Parts: sequence; C-alpha cells; structure tokens
Amino acid sequence: MNKYSSKAVKTAATVGMSLAMVLSNAAPVFAAYTDQTITTTTSAENFIAKFNDALTDAGLSLETLQVDDEIALAGEDNLKVLTFDNTTNGFVVNSAFLADIEEAANLVTYKGDSYNTADYVIGLADALNTMIEIASGGDVSLVKQITDLLGNVADYKDDMLTISGYTKALKLKEKVEKYEKYEGNLPEDAVSGGTVNHYSTKEYTDAKADLLDAVDNFQADNYGETLDTYLTQLEKVYNKFVEVEGEKGITKAKVDAIVKKIKNGTLGASYEGVTSSALTKENYDVFKEDDAVIDLMDMFTESYYSLEDINDALDAKNEYAVALKKDKAKYDGKTKETLETYLNKNNFDDIVAKMTDEMFTIVKDYKENVLDVLMTLDSKKVGSTFVEKSEKSAYVSASKLKDMINAMGSKDYVAGNSGDNITNWGIFAISDKKEGTRYYDDLAAHMEEVAKALKAVTTDIAKLTPVNIKASDKATLEAAEDAIFELTSLKGDYVGNLTSSQEKEVRTAQTKIENLREAFDNLGTTNVAGWYDMGNGNWGYNNEDGTPAAYKWVASGSDWYMIKDGKMLRNTWLATDGGRWYYLDNAGKMVTNQSVDGCWINSYGVYMSPSYNG
Repeated sequence: MNKYSSKAVKTAATVGMSLAMVLSNAAPVFAAYTDQTITTTTSAENFIAKFNDALTDAGLSLETLQVDDEIALAGEDNLKVLTFDNTTNGFVVNSAFLADIEEAANLVTYKGDSYNTADYVIGLADALNTMIEIASGGDVSLVKQITDLLGNVADYKDDMLTISGYTKALKLKEKVEKYEKYEGNLPEDAVSGGTVNHYSTKEYTDAKADLLDAVDNFQADNYGETLDTYLTQLEKVYNKFVEVEGEKGITKAKVDAIVKKIKNGTLGASYEGVTSSALTKENYDVFKEDDAVIDLMDMFTESYYSLEDINDALDAKNEYAVALKKDKAKYDGKTKETLETYLNKNNFDDIVAKMTDEMFTIVKDYKENVLDVLMTLDSKKVGSTFVEKSEKSAYVSASKLKDMINAMGSKDYVAGNSGDNITNWGIFAISDKKEGTRYYDDLAAHMEEVAKALKAVTTDIAKLTPVNIKASDKATLEAAEDAIFELTSLKGDYVGNLTSSQEKEVRTAQTKIENLREAFDNLGTTNVAGWYDMGNGNWGYNNEDGTPAAYKWVASGSDWYMIKDGKMLRNTWLATDGGRWYYLDNAGKMVTNQSVDGCWINSYGVYMSPSYNG
C-alpha cells in the first residue's frame, strides 16, 4: 500500500478504476474494475490534468468542491468526487478514482494549481471529518473539542482561559490552522440521521472564532503577567541553585537534574526555600519559546562550558605541579630548591628579591590560567582600609580551591582566612590594606621593573656603538646606566632577580655602556653648529663647520662663556696668556663685580686683588 493509503482516508470501496478505463472513450463498467495502477510519472501527470480539466468543465475548483459535486472524466458519466455516508463512513472520496489519485501523489507534484491536486483530494475527506463529523463512535470533531474547552470556563470571554486551558487552546488552534485550506469545502448545512452526523459550516466557523478570540484575550490580559511571574521564579531558582550547589561544586549531573525538573514541572511549590509554584509543566510548555525563558534556561546549560573550563584549570594544576617541583637550581643556579618549596618557605621580601623571570612566568601563568578561572580576586573598601571580598566560582568546591591556592604561597607571612575556607592566601593575599594591592601585584610590578631594566641594557642600546652615538641618545644612555646600577650594584634592587645567563648578558652590557659613556663625553662632533646639551649641566659648543671649538670665548646676550676642547668650563678659574684671571661659575658664566674665594673680580670679569674694589 502506498504512503497515501492511510487509515485516516475513508473509502467506500477498496478497488479503484484503472487509469486506462478512466481515460478511454468506452463507457466504464464499474463492476469490472481491476486493481491496475499508474506506473509512470507521465501517466500520473496525464491523469491529474484530466481530473483538473473535469473540475473546470463542471465549473468547480478544489477549494470550493462540495459533497456530491460531480465531474465527468474524459467525457464519461458524472461521478461524485466527495460523498457523505451517514450510516458508517462519514466523508469519503469516491473509490472510482481514489487509487489512481493516491498513486499519482506518489509519483508527481502537479504544478498547475495553487494546491497539489492529489494531496488535496486525499486530505479532503480526513479534513472534513476532523473539522465537523459526529462519528458513530462519538463526537470528536474540532467543533466539539473547542466548545468543550471553552465551556469549562464560565463566560470565558470575561474570565479568560486558565494556563492549562490556554495550552490546550494553542494545540486546537494549530489544528484549525492546519485545516484552514479546506474551509471552502465545508457543507453549508448540518446533516443528522443514522450513526454519522456533522455540524454546519456556521457551527464550525463560530467555534473557530470563539477559540481565536479566547486565545487573543488570554495573550492580551493574562499572558504577560503569568510570564513575568514565571521568569521571576525561574531566575530566583537559578540563583539559589548556584548558591546552594556552588559551595559543593556544581556538576553536569546536578545541572541536568534541575533542568529536567523545570521542564517537567516537578520542582514543587518551593525550591530550597524559594517559591517555584509557577514553574509548572503547563507554563513551561507555553513559555519555552519566549526569548527570556530561553536565555534563563541557557544559563543552566551554559554551566557545561563553565564546568569544562573549571575541569581544564584543575587538570592544569598537574602540569604546573611539574614546574613547581623543578629544581630552582635549573632556574638560576643559586640554590637547589624547588619553586614550590621556595614559595612556601621564604618570606615575601626574599621571594621578591630572588625571583627570576623564568620562575615568575610559572607563577603568572598559574594565576591567570588556573586561579583566575577558579575564583575572582577582589577587595572592598570598608572605612579607610580594604578587606578581602574574593569569590570562588560556583563550579569548584571550596576544598579544591584551597588546595589550588595553597600550592603557591608562603605560610610564614600571611595569616589564615578561615572565613572563606582558605587557610593560606599566600602571595595572593592583600599586602597593603590602605591601597588594596596584593603581594602578587607587588611581585608583578617588581618583575616588570626588572624586565624594563634588562631591556634598557640590552634591546634599547642594541644599535648604539661608540662610533654612532649622538647627543640625542643621552636619555637612553642614562637609563641604561641607571639600570646597570640596579642590576649589578650591591645596593641595586634587581641583583638577585637574574639568572646565570642574564648575569653574563648584563656584564657584557656593562662594558658596552661604559664605552658608550666615554664616547658620548668625548663627542667629536654633533654635526650641529653652536650649543648642544651634554647632560648633567654640561654644554658643548661647535664651530659653524660642526667641529668642537678648541678654545674661545662665546657671548650669549651680555654674558660670556669659555669653551675649551668643545666643552663649556664650569666652577673654575681660568688664566689667559696675557696673565689675566677669570672665574666661570656653576652655569659656566663669567663672574663680574663680585668676590670669589676672597678675590675681587671687576666689571670686566678680571681678577684685581683681594682688597681692590673700584
């Protein structure tokens, strides 16, 4: 049997007239019909074309075809396409061509009508039976289902539907919309008698109008308020779920369980003290397509992704454990001590003083890739001081978080914090309660300065040589000199933060910087005529050709300066070839009309005598 020969389509007989008989010029002999069927797409198209032509010749259309309307196939006697048998079968399609229509539907989709002709005819009897038939076994029509539903609420137009009634109304509305295309085929008058009866067109259209009216009224007056209540309770349940289960550590099984209860409406009137009476199955079925409900339900299921991140972070601890237990000797060659022991044994000042960039990389990665996933480090200002307000993720248990934090912290300098079930915050504890900074922040800032110093003595001066250094390189050279002090001097802040290889690199850089300083101080030319800043209050002076002035007085306004070997003299007595003495002050300016070292200098800048003043 083909796919269209379903129990839903009622027929008056089981043997169909063959296509050859229908299309032949001979008068059909119905008693002699055979069970031949259409076997090719071409013959199916021909049959449907003949059927549609017969409808047109009779002044009919699929959309308005009524019970007992007749058509004549290929000029033969008229046949009723649709009949109503009020004794046993209700609405039926004439068996004379039903088999051919079913076979045609299997083979071709006819494109000449607004409806697929074969599908339409096959569904026609089933549609009318569903819409208005009162069958011998009882009234199951849409008319009856609608009136029964709306009749359960006194004067439904005023009191509206209940939420469960609304759910049923939506399902009936779907059926009504499914059969809308057959409304033009409804018989105008009701038929009564025998065991099978049907309602009239008006009874059906009135019932449909009442249904749509009830749905619209509920949506206008009750839907929004009920949805708001549902959303409010659903959000509170989610927050309580995270609060209650988060302390233990949320698992996929717990998420799946509560999502199932929400969908099935089995949470009950309350969940962990939070009202959840509106979270019924009926409400979920109605509201499950609402964007706000979808978003809230996604918050539960998105927990899966959070769980994955948490599990990855917990698993990552094993990788870091290897690095933490690596001999410190392999980091800096100074002590044979694992990084884990080093962090847990020393006080914070010693940790900072001896931390290398290789060691800090592990600490930093552990903090960013593990702890930042498991918790949020935060603080809150209370009065004039900051207090701990860090929060763990709801998807990790307090005991596991405690282990992760304690794996990297000093037990000597940080007091316990039992309030958060974490006994040792270590380098992640608040170090300055006035500023709210943590020991880790201080360590990170220190290591950033170390890296900056290393850059100053390596990368920043990589292209400088004693040959190409210029006056404009003054700031870069001075920064390198300051960095060398911090990296090599016993009083430097970064001496202990270098690995063995970095110490060698810094020693090489120190020699280079000394050579750069010597070249800078003895710059032969800046390729710029006139004054140029040599730094530290010193000034150089070049002739117009860019060469340093060997020995000359240079005027600037009313003041005079002495240049010797390209550099301005400062804080010194100067004896000229003529036997005169002059004094240059700290700014290099020639002194006039004042006493220096008990010696009077006149208005021309010449030393006269200790007592002369005229």
